[in-house]
Amino acid sequence: MDYLAATSSNTKKKKKIHILYFIFVSCYVNKNKDFPPEHTIAALLYRMESDAAMCRLTVLFQFKINAGQGSKLIKAKDIKQLAEYRLIPLGIQLMQLLYVRECDQKRPQNDLRYLLPVVISFLEFLLNKERFNDKEFQSKVNALFPYVAKLVQCQNQEIRSLVSSLLQKRIKQSLK
Repeated sequence: MDYLAATSSNTKKKKKIHILYFIFVSCYVNKNKDFPPEHTIAALLYRMESDAAMCRLTVLFQFKINAGQGSKLIKAKDIKQLAEYRLIPLGIQLMQLLYVRECDQKRPQNDLRYLLPVVISFLEFLLNKERFNDKEFQSKVNALFPYVAKLVQCQNQEIRSLVSSLLQKRIKQSLK
């Protein structure tokens, strides 16, 4: 019974936070009527979504690269493995989101302007052998390849350039 009460209480708190957040966004947009049309609630939500993803990526990159000494409860090696465990699915999700928005939904480049830097950051991480060594990359290449290959169809030149480099420098070597 206590567990159900605690769960119900947490759910109520989360709902309140979501409602307050929506009210904040609505007030922000309504106060600033002189915004150009691209500053709609949808654009703000895209930006918040991308900012949150970039924040998660940055934290996971840091833990992956420099787990420090660890702690009494968790070793540095475990921190790195946990970061990698979370990092790759997040990157796949971001690549898939970019592909769906650009290629399937045919969204204009303006709608993608917040998501592009996040995906670019992830692709640059995959290309960096110091941050993501060959052994680690080799273990993830089968999961990454289908999503990286889809990005070839994207219009953004920087994304296509990074995908080309990734295919030539990392994936080609892994498939040998």
